[in-house]
Amino acid sequence: MVDLESDRVLPRSASDVLAPSRYRVLAVIVFGVLLYVPSLWWGFFADDYGHQIILQGIGEHPTMRAWSLYDFGGLPPKESAAWQSGGFPWWTDSDWRVSFFRPLTSVSLWVDHLIYDDWAVGFHLTGLLLFGLLLYVLYGLYLELGLSGRAALLALWLFAAADSSLFPVSWPANRNTLLSALFGVLAVSLFLSSKRRAACTTVIAALFCAFLSCLCKESGVVYFGVIAALGWVPTDSREGDRRPKAWTPATILCLLVVIAYPIVLAATGFGTRCDFYAPPWSSPVIFGERLLLMFSAGCLSLLVWFPIDGVTVIPSLFWPMVLIGGCGTAWLGRLVLRTAKAHSSVPFLLIWIVLTLFPQAIAPPQERLLFVPSMAGAAMIALFIRGALDRDRAADSPRRRRLVAKIVFVFAALIAPLQALGLGVFMCDLSTHIREVVITADVGPISAGRREAFILNAPTSLIAFNALSTWAVETGDANVRFWPMQVGRRGVRWTRIDDRTFDLESLDTPFLTSMFARVYRSTAEPARPGDHFTTPLFDVTIQDVDETGLRRFRVRCLESIDSAHYRFLSFRDGRLKHTPPPAIGESLEIEAVEPWSRLLP
Repeated sequence: MVDLESDRVLPRSASDVLAPSRYRVLAVIVFGVLLYVPSLWWGFFADDYGHQIILQGIGEHPTMRAWSLYDFGGLPPKESAAWQSGGFPWWTDSDWRVSFFRPLTSVSLWVDHLIYDDWAVGFHLTGLLLFGLLLYVLYGLYLELGLSGRAALLALWLFAAADSSLFPVSWPANRNTLLSALFGVLAVSLFLSSKRRAACTTVIAALFCAFLSCLCKESGVVYFGVIAALGWVPTDSREGDRRPKAWTPATILCLLVVIAYPIVLAATGFGTRCDFYAPPWSSPVIFGERLLLMFSAGCLSLLVWFPIDGVTVIPSLFWPMVLIGGCGTAWLGRLVLRTAKAHSSVPFLLIWIVLTLFPQAIAPPQERLLFVPSMAGAAMIALFIRGALDRDRAADSPRRRRLVAKIVFVFAALIAPLQALGLGVFMCDLSTHIREVVITADVGPISAGRREAFILNAPTSLIAFNALSTWAVETGDANVRFWPMQVGRRGVRWTRIDDRTFDLESLDTPFLTSMFARVYRSTAEPARPGDHFTTPLFDVTIQDVDETGLRRFRVRCLESIDSAHYRFLSFRDGRLKHTPPPAIGESLEIEAVEPWSRLLP
């Protein structure tokens, strides 16, 4: 049995461990799930609308299907309905491509659609249920690793309350991370338990669950690496170590899968050619910078709250956050390791953190990328708090260490849950505001038929980035196409050249520098004067570029921009309002928009 008063492992049955604490486990799981109940009022958000376009049959796409919702492909053929819908911004590079292989996650969203139709609450209920299952499985893994009942419960609570859990739990489009983690943790737990059962079938079941994790998200392959680490990192076993014969071959197989799986995906056409993502084989410098941030500021965020998202919104914060994060991780990590190092699971937990942080550096730094590493991070913090504050060992713990442990406990166990609730309420308010701004946009009367809405600016990139899909799903009106001229708040100078042509010049930061603008760029190289882009409605030619980036571009439309079908929208008085175009040869300055939040892109 695992002694509830310490972190010692006593040789009793697993049922003895679970029975006295099952109500406490249930309470922690229930309260952990309740932290994300505000998501029920989010509605659909951002990428959810793109999925609903396919699930509800509103539009067509060359590669996206109900069983492949994350295969965005590349620019569709110009004669296709997907091209004519205007779903790609004008700056999309011709060789751009984003193709993810996540069939199991796609099918789960498809099943939700079959059950709930367009009822967004149902999709969120599924996320809450899956999170509850993950917490239950994760508690079992903590026990398998030899954590005491109290340490395991504390770790479970710390993980549930971590801000990295918000989006994987609350955002249906990010369910890939949640489902992948569920199957991955189950795989590791089964593989670890096979030491006690000495059963080859348990090993096979573990490998099968790891494979299911890969079908939910490509980075799920990291669980094969975690399983391989179990082959040579010692961990506590509650009933001795009786490894089955399949153990060693399985660990070797796992290492081969880690190497082969990315190669197979690339060979079958999956992968990205996108400035937003930076695989190490195509963008080693960017990947290295992000990895440095993850192992400094990211690791500090696993121990205490540290907002790494700030770097994505304000890139100039990169080196300060690396410096602060590195120093903070070194100092606090040393205290944690000195207290928790006696526990046999610590080497494995460190390997878990390193392995699961590595693939996260492909994407721009965000708290939600720490979801899987925080499972091990929560266990490390729990061992630190228990070791520093345990009554039997408190006398041997330095006063400074006990003080730090108390501060970490107060924040991670008491303040962080309130923060999780607050962030959930904030996102509920944000998603509602974005939805209202889009569906109340001044696009003209329905009687006008086809309307073309040019978005000149908005208080957050999320509005322009998802306006088309949000409008289509929420209103059912297929006669409106949205054309973002930019995805930022910056002010612009709008100059009319002739009847069908106008220039847009930035009065602030250069165009195409925000995180969401880079999603549709295939390269980090800036646009050059003379570069030409084509959409179904207009052509764009790059005019002026300086050392900071793109300053001015020219738009030539198919018909007069005075047409009643054309609507030029800028954000004023809480709405996207139409601004009549200037006369030929004249200019009009559109003021920059005040941001809703400095933390929003």
